[in-house]
Amino acid sequence: HDSIGGFDLLWKIEKVSHRMKLIRTDKAYQGEFSDMVENYYKWKMEIAQKPPTVKGFVPQKGRWQVERSFAWLNNFRRLSKDYERLPESSVAFIQVAFISILLK
Repeated sequence: HDSIGGFDLLWKIEKVSHRMKLIRTDKAYQGEFSDMVENYYKWKMEIAQKPPTVKGFVPQKGRWQVERSFAWLNNFRRLSKDYERLPESSVAFIQVAFISILLK
């Protein structure tokens, strides 16, 4: 599950992002993960909650920014399929793609 992988990412994020103050998540990250983020790392956790009176799909705050970023990656032919043998190569091409996006 994603919340298990979240623990592995926390220490990596701490090393590279000294400006981190807020993590937005869904309900899967409640409990132990949320406690660790708030108590050990001193970051604020914002867990998306659907209002109890609303039925059906409700877009989460800030979610469109993440989805938009993934959509931009589809414009790069190299990233449209998984051609790479090593995960490090995929990461490198994703970084190159985002650098290209930022420079435009």
